[in-house]
Amino acid sequence: MKRIMITGARGFLGTRLLELAPSLLEARWDGIDREEGDLCDPSTAVRLVAEIQPDHVVHLAGLIGQPTDPAGRERMRSVNVDATRNLLRALESRTTGTGKTARFVFASSGLVYGAQPGPWHEDLPLLASDPYASSKREAEALVADAASRGAIQGAILRPALVYGPSQTGGMFMPSLVAAMASGREFPMTPGEQRRDYLHVDDLVRAVVAVLALDRFPAGDGGPWIANVGSGAGTTLLEIAAKAQELARGLWNDTGSVAPGSIPYRPDESWDYRLDSTRLREATGWAPRIGLEDGIRQCLEAARSRLATTRNPS
Repeated sequence: MKRIMITGARGFLGTRLLELAPSLLEARWDGIDREEGDLCDPSTAVRLVAEIQPDHVVHLAGLIGQPTDPAGRERMRSVNVDATRNLLRALESRTTGTGKTARFVFASSGLVYGAQPGPWHEDLPLLASDPYASSKREAEALVADAASRGAIQGAILRPALVYGPSQTGGMFMPSLVAAMASGREFPMTPGEQRRDYLHVDDLVRAVVAVLALDRFPAGDGGPWIANVGSGAGTTLLEIAAKAQELARGLWNDTGSVAPGSIPYRPDESWDYRLDSTRLREATGWAPRIGLEDGIRQCLEAARSRLATTRNPS
């Protein structure tokens, strides 16, 4: 029996991984233990590794966003970098003591490539400059160092922009569908930026496909790195227009889109697309959920959440 440790399991992606993984792995969970703890505390990482004794670690825990205040940036770095360091050190200590080496799958981000033209492939330089992407790049370096020293068997996945029905918060897709569901105006930039959107279920399938490998492909002494994306670049304006069109087909009191009401960011990325050839060749993975179907799922879920809020049981 293999023991899998999933960090951030109560988050958007982690919850879906727990739901889908058993059927995708053609296995069953013999039991799921939920442990609370702050991985920014080194003792928590040591305790969890000692208690769980994982064969596989899927490290999803992290903060997203673009904090502008020093405290917010420091907290993001602590969660995304320091927690990763603590977990890797705990695993390395276990490896040194027992000779048991865990396979470590780290969820990074396609944003580590920065603002260079797409499609991005794994051999491109990492030009991340914003706080979130920089923290992921720094965490990747920790994974690479641990893998090169034999402390773990490492794989780094760089997903595109992940979305799905249960996602909430201030990112573009959940904000857009929430506005359409509630009949509000959705302010946005002119929307010429191209984005590669990846449904959460397709990302789960990618993680499971990597876990199912007999061994990670050779990574030149370091971790194996693979992009996870559709390869398609759809403008934000096209996405917003499609969401509005689909919403109008679902209900009458839909919201509206206001392109150009927000300026572009100075460091705007214009061509965010990922080349996922490496992952496809190693595992056979390919995305299955098209963007239109995914947007419709998100709209229906947002409308359902709104109805629950308005009419609590």
